[in-house]
Amino acid sequence: MTQKNKPDHPIQSQTSQFSNGVVLGMAVGAFTFYLLATKEGKKTQKKLLLEAKKIINEIADQVETLKKEMPAKVAKVQNLAEETVQKTQAVVTKVVDQAQSVQQKIEEAKPVIQEELAQELNEVKQQALQTEKKLKQELKKLETSVVEARQKADQMQKQMQKTAIKIEKKFFSRAGKSLRKK
Repeated sequence: MTQKNKPDHPIQSQTSQFSNGVVLGMAVGAFTFYLLATKEGKKTQKKLLLEAKKIINEIADQVETLKKEMPAKVAKVQNLAEETVQKTQAVVTKVVDQAQSVQQKIEEAKPVIQEELAQELNEVKQQALQTEKKLKQELKKLETSVVEARQKADQMQKQMQKTAIKIEKKFFSRAGKSLRKK
């Protein structure tokens, strides 16, 4: 034999099948003879029939019970499925409504926010312009003060030079000395 229990030649295969059929036929025949021809076989036959009827009746009862229970169970499952679908639809509807509400509020708030931002920007610009104007005025005042201070400093320097010349003339020219550089 080369493959799983297959003989190498077709004649051997046919012989094996025939032999198997003969053995099976003899076993079925012997069992049938035992059941039909002997007293014990008839008793066994009755026991087997009674057991088969019991099993068939139990199966029939179970089938009837299932037939009776099945519509209720199917209805229960259908009800649960319908409730689940309804609850899911309600949740989805609620979420969609909330999302639309939020979107609507955002859209409504946009112009208000834009207007507020524009007003704030204008206020900041006005403050910046006012601050710039004040700074320019202060700078002008400072420049004027610096010019006036220079003028006063120049006047004071001239005045001091005149006073120094007067002092020099009064006190030092008598002695022949001078404070000026030559």
